[in-house]
Amino acid sequence: MRSGLRLWSPIAILCVSFTPAQTQTDSRPLVTIDSGALEGAHFGTAPNEVMFLGIPYASPPTGERRWKPPQPVVKWQGARKANSYGAACPQAEDPKDKASRQELAETFEAYFTYRTNEDCLYLNVWTTSLHAGAKKPPVMFWIHGGGNVSGASQVVPMGPALARKGVVLVSINYRLGALGFLAHPALTAESTYHSSGNYGILDQIAALHKDWALKILHKASVALQEPASNRVDYQFRGTDEFEWVYCLQRISEERPKQ
Repeated sequence: MRSGLRLWSPIAILCVSFTPAQTQTDSRPLVTIDSGALEGAHFGTAPNEVMFLGIPYASPPTGERRWKPPQPVVKWQGARKANSYGAACPQAEDPKDKASRQELAETFEAYFTYRTNEDCLYLNVWTTSLHAGAKKPPVMFWIHGGGNVSGASQVVPMGPALARKGVVLVSINYRLGALGFLAHPALTAESTYHSSGNYGILDQIAALHKDWALKILHKASVALQEPASNRVDYQFRGTDEFEWVYCLQRISEERPKQ
């Protein structure tokens, strides 16, 4: 079951506030965000059908960053290729999911890839509104379901279809299972927040609400419509999502005025 919650999301600004860097003779979709330059790809034959896949929104949650809140992205040099999905979080293998992923790879998206890795904090963007003079696009932010133990941003192949309807689609991967939700007294004791077990939720909040995304609002090459045109869509498999969605709404409502 899917439901939608309308709220203003800074990450949407990040994803559509790209500063185009390519020349008129260069067909590669090149953009620059605060972290560095990105080289995307086309998902169709039209020159405005572009996607940026596997964009890191936090540093890899590995080693000393495991079971910690998501940390800022380290800036990179040169143009980072953004033409393939980032890894999904490690999860138990389901034979039914394996069959569906194989169908996706053979039927829907020629660029479809699937792998799991602890380094999984990546997001994806599809749009037809990157070019100069494009209309103000609505933004849909997709958070996959799976009961906090399974799922991936690339499993639902709706990016190209929605982008062709004029929607900017953003999807994310986040930590799952024990890597995302392990609560333990030792982790609580070392936490500056005196809590543990909500790392996957903190990933989602980080993707939605990165403060540095606000810094590029004033130089947006593609402006957003009013907040009512932007939305977060999430897939329910359980009841706990109601609680964190409410928290996200409160964070959005209480954000400092810019």
